[in-house]
Amino acid sequence: MKQTTLKSGEISIWTVILISLIMIGISALLVLPSILPHDHSNGKRIRALINVKQIATGTIIYQADYDDLYPPASGMPAVRVVLEPYTKNHDLFKPVEDISTTPQFNFNLAGVDGALLPAYHGSKAQNVNEIAMWSSYLTGKNPEWIIAFADSGTKRIKLKDFDKVAQAFQGQFDRKGVKLWPADYLQPQDPLK
Repeated sequence: MKQTTLKSGEISIWTVILISLIMIGISALLVLPSILPHDHSNGKRIRALINVKQIATGTIIYQADYDDLYPPASGMPAVRVVLEPYTKNHDLFKPVEDISTTPQFNFNLAGVDGALLPAYHGSKAQNVNEIAMWSSYLTGKNPEWIIAFADSGTKRIKLKDFDKVAQAFQGQFDRKGVKLWPADYLQPQDPLK
């Protein structure tokens, strides 16, 4: 077998093939992400969960300022206006693009003293972590609910398991004379209008 030696300036055919393959690979890495479809729905779902969690946390902070009372509102505009200083972001109350509904407050809790929640017998829920405070519905391939509980714990719940959580929305709680605001109270100041 005859060995050939390369002279200065000559390139082996194998070197050319190797460089060509590397360039094709780099080109494919740059082009494929723009061709393949992206699935951002899990990120959107997480963002919707975080939004509901932040609203629940804002509600807990509101309660700390108002002797453990939940906002005594009977409509979402009033709840948004009252909680906006505690959430610092009115976008939390908007649906996350096309996959979630607007977060909704459990109006059975409106004007209720949160410190007395575990003692209420009108609710089938036994613990504060079983009483739903906020909810949002997620659509898509795997529809589910995001529920923020009265202890501000937040969970994603599959539709098949929702009947277990539905009782958390059913509780009737004593408002001890707290008068609820009308549904349109503070509506002119609603940050989403």
